Amino acid sequence: PPPFPERAGGSNETGGNLRTPLSVSGRGRGGVKGQGEGCIVKNILVIDDSPVVRNFHINILKAAGFRAEGACDGSEALEKALNATYHLILCDINMPIMDGLTFIQRYREYNEDVPIIIMTTQEEEVHRKKGYESGANLYFVKPVRPAKLVLHIRILIGEKP
Repeated sequence: PPPFPERAGGSNETGGNLRTPLSVSGRGRGGVKGQGEGCIVKNILVIDDSPVVRNFHINILKAAGFRAEGACDGSEALEKALNATYHLILCDINMPIMDGLTFIQRYREYNEDVPIIIMTTQEEEVHRKKGYESGANLYFVKPVRPAKLVLHIRILIGEKP
């Protein structure tokens, strides 16, 4: 079974206060030509120290038509993000070596435009506030329904839902 089974009658997800990136054209360099006319496959980086959770999200994104790859901590993610083009980043908070908030703060020194979604188990308002202050565009508490995740990704990268 998936690591985050959906609960009957709803889920434990929370959104709120969508922070809009400075620009999200989604047509920048680094996209991969898709099968449709003029279609660009968007690249997404998934950062989570749990291989099961990381691969779960990567598989959801690939099934939705995105190109996705993973990083196991903020340090690996920063190296990847500064050497490749991503259209969106999904980021956990609690990770070894470099946590998600530190990753976001450092990455934002180089790139203000790429939307970042925090996906974490930390549901307290203080963590949500720190997430937005670090530069995240959206904050979700796991588990998040795949359809809701894909919908918000499409909105943040400028695609029609």
